[in-house]
Amino acid sequence: MPEIKQIWSILCESSVIDQETNNITLNNIIEEIQISSKDKIVSNIGSKKLIPIKCELVSMFERSNAKDAILVEAKVSLFDPDNKELVSKEPIIVPLKFEKGKERIRSRIKFSALPITLPGLYKFKLYFQEGKEKILVGETHFGVKLIISK
Repeated sequence: MPEIKQIWSILCESSVIDQETNNITLNNIIEEIQISSKDKIVSNIGSKKLIPIKCELVSMFERSNAKDAILVEAKVSLFDPDNKELVSKEPIIVPLKFEKGKERIRSRIKFSALPITLPGLYKFKLYFQEGKEKILVGETHFGVKLIISK
């Protein structure tokens, strides 16, 4: 596998790609999610609560050799503050199709809800699969704060 690294990943409410310049605008970057005890929960899954929140995980990747076109699959996992992987029914797989001559590529994953177990720091981790080995490429964090309403 050619050397590919994550340049950045950001959790935001939405993003827009300019058709003329191909630049991306990230709207409402999410550093912390505040959950009120009055907020609606989509569903309970064991100890996880599925919280409705519209957001996107936007990432940029770069490779060292742009001579050939390649397709690589990245896996995205979400971990809670106890470093427990919050597994969904279907793994999140992101195909990264690098065109010949292109060194960088962006990906966007859209969510309508996120599983939350407890307040604290959550991590999205991005991996490449090489055989049976998972290679960590990068990660990004966001906080969850519980606000008790009276």
